[in-house]
Order: sequence, then C-alpha cells, then structure tokens
Amino acid sequence: MNRKLEVVFGPSPWSVANLTKIPENFDYTKSDEPFLLVYRNYFKPDGTFVGPILVFATNEDLRQLFQPSGGAWLVDGTFKTKPYPYARIRGAQVVTFNTFHGIYPSRRMFRRLLCFLPSKCQDCYTCLLEWSFEAAVVDRGLDISRHGSITWSSLMCDFELGIHNAFVDFATNQLHIANLVVCITVQL
Repeated sequence: MNRKLEVVFGPSPWSVANLTKIPENFDYTKSDEPFLLVYRNYFKPDGTFVGPILVFATNEDLRQLFQPSGGAWLVDGTFKTKPYPYARIRGAQVVTFNTFHGIYPSRRMFRRLLCFLPSKCQDCYTCLLEWSFEAAVVDRGLDISRHGSITWSSLMCDFELGIHNAFVDFATNQLHIANLVVCITVQL
C-alpha cells in the first residue's frame, strides 16, 4: 500500500528534517474544505527543537468538537503505530479528539481532531490545545470565544497525566470552564 501511495504522492518523509512542507493536496478535503489546522514547530521550554505538531480537522469537525451533542470530549493517544517521521521519534504521539453524535442506541463516536505530536510532555499538549483553539478562531473564523459557545463540560481520557494536566489547565484558565469533569479510564 505504501508503494502505491508513494507513486501518487511521492516518497514519505523519513525524518523531521524532510517534513518541511505539507503537499497542497493535503491542505483541503475533496470537497475543498480546509483540512490542515496546525503545522507548527514545537520547541521545549529550554529552546530545544523537538519536531512539528500537525493537527487535521474540517470546519464541521471543529464545530462538533466545541458543541458536541454528548457534552464530552473523548481523547485517545498512545497508539502503537505512528506514521513516519513520528515513528522514528522516541516519545512521539498520535492523539485523537472525539465526540459522540446521536442518541442511544444509534449513538456513534466521531474523530474531530487528528494530531501528530513529537512529544508526550505536558508542555507539548498545552501547545497543541492553544494552537488548535487559536487556529479555529483566527484562521477558520469559528466564533467559539463568546460565553456559551462551548457546550461540553467533560473529558474522558486514558491514564496519561500530560494530556490530563494540560487539558485541565487550558479549560479552566483559558476557556474559563468552571465545572469541568475529567474521567480517567485505566486499561487493565
């Protein structure tokens, strides 16, 4: 499958240095909706370059993320498989932000953000949240900064303290969500 993809799109990048420009055909969906939300380099607080943060989402996905019918964000990470060049970076992470849609028994979960991170540290997750929110408001023009526009109040995630702490800090300090409920699931 990779060989077929490389015939159409060219070779996959094998290092972060090779990932300098996302091909234009990945900026938009087939229906010409913007898809690439964030493409910024992440540096540790000490200034050390770690790698790029990539976030993909459509405008409809962003609207559904900030106003989900189920009232919750479901965040999942720590996937065993990652695309190159992230597969070569120790500690790199693929993270998905999901929401429920519909009413039981036909309720379904939908991926709203697909994120590639070069690190699992809390600071990297904080940058991911800040840059995604900023891009949704500034670049995509979504009006989610006024009071009452964000309708979720809970987060479900696995036992990963980096995303948990970054999310709680971001939601309470920047989004001013006072009654945030965080449910951490532990996989046995």
